[in-house]
Amino acid sequence: MYSSLSNMPDITAPDSICYYSESTGLGFSNATDDLAVYFDSNIGKSTGYAVSIIKVEADSKICNAAGVMTSFAGLLRNIGYAGALHHPV
Repeated sequence: MYSSLSNMPDITAPDSICYYSESTGLGFSNATDDLAVYFDSNIGKSTGYAVSIIKVEADSKICNAAGVMTSFAGLLRNIGYAGALHHPV
């Protein structure tokens, strides 16, 4: 997850990112149909509805298990991200 206030990701795998609408309290995903209410992809801007983002850190047992971080790093590289992870690899 990126922020316009930062030049590097705020959250990377294997941590989880949860989104919810502040007006309805309902969660949503980053899938295009879910996000459309909050982000207008035609103009590349927010629609103005407030959302909250919650980071759920992966348990250190998961991050420290052999091969887990290497696997996540490979998956992220496959979708175009080759930068640093928030957990030691």
